[in-house]
Amino acid sequence: MKITKRQLKRIIREEYSRLKRRGLIRESIPASGEGSIADVIKQCVSECQANPEADVESVCERWASTYGIPQHQREMIIDAVYQRL
Repeated sequence: MKITKRQLKRIIREEYSRLKRRGLIRESIPASGEGSIADVIKQCVSECQANPEADVESVCERWASTYGIPQHQREMIIDAVYQRL
């Protein structure tokens, strides 16, 4: 079965919309509140303070990936956590 470019684009748009509605795709990082960079930093600091044996970078990587923070912003998060500890 062959499909045209137009049909393929429509299928991709529909699937993208469906995944976005289900919360599996985020287009941007919120400025504040849950999932914001400030929230991720706060979560990392709280976890590192509760468990001093925890590896700060691993904790930050885990929280950043959970919220879909881009790689180029993760170093900034790690630095901010180290400053607050």
